[in-house]
Amino acid sequence: MEEPENISQIKDKFFNGHTLSRDEINDLFDFLRELEALLDDGSNKKESSSGDGGFVKYG
Repeated sequence: MEEPENISQIKDKFFNGHTLSRDEINDLFDFLRELEALLDDGSNKKESSSGDGGFVKYG
């Protein structure tokens, strides 16, 4: 997954000591959620109480 251009700009702004706007922070969290979903192999999922067929890790 390639990092979107706006994320690169936001990181540069942050690491150069600038304050981020609410929209920029939301963009960062959206990107991190997408990245987490790509990296998640399902081993951290627990069976949900609603019985919707969630995963259970044994072992």
